[in-house]
Amino acid sequence: MEDAVKVIKRKFKHMKGFELHKVYFVDDEFSESTLQAVNEKGKKQGWTEKFTQVVYFQTDFQTPIKESDINNPEWEANTEYIHYGWTLARSDGGKWRIISEGY
Repeated sequence: MEDAVKVIKRKFKHMKGFELHKVYFVDDEFSESTLQAVNEKGKKQGWTEKFTQVVYFQTDFQTPIKESDINNPEWEANTEYIHYGWTLARSDGGKWRIISEGY
């Protein structure tokens, strides 16, 4: 799980002005249909590996004060977001990849 958390933290390092407060594990028990959906989404994103593991985390974070530093239209400037979700997947022994994020 540590490697999956590192992927999320690395994403925040590249988000200018965002302040990550907390990352917490929620679930890793997913149905076969969820895994199939994750694999379909991964294909659309150009990944060729077949994912065999899925994990779900949530984060609490603060957006930047300046609206111009935000490049996602669903976020508002200077706002605290809690329980913001992240779905990550990997193949056996592979690297974790962010498949989706949001509420």
